[in-house]
Amino acid sequence: MRDFVTKIPENRGKLESTIRKFKGAPVYIIELKVFGTACGCMGMLADLRGLQTEDLEVYRKQFVAILSEISKDLGLKPHLIYARTLPGSFEVVAFTARELCNRCKNELGSFEKPRPDLIILGNYARS
Repeated sequence: MRDFVTKIPENRGKLESTIRKFKGAPVYIIELKVFGTACGCMGMLADLRGLQTEDLEVYRKQFVAILSEISKDLGLKPHLIYARTLPGSFEVVAFTARELCNRCKNELGSFEKPRPDLIILGNYARS
């Protein structure tokens, strides 16, 4: 259990430094959390500051690669990787890599844009 707990801060730092390297500007990962929902989904959520939606277009492949890598290191197999924006702005405030439960896999897996504040970076629920 302790190994898992130490992986969280290590991966937070890895995510922050990797994004800073390819963006070439300050980006801050405020928190990296692993979660489980009442329905059975599991995932990783990174609260962040310093990214705009235009960065998602430019660095989409890099974001998906690092978020997939970190998720796997934490024992997750994400079906959906997405960014959340601050409503009404271009500011990206979180990344989520989510392993969907069976119900959500059927319901959310086919959506390209389930909510206006979400930007889907990778959808593997259909695979």
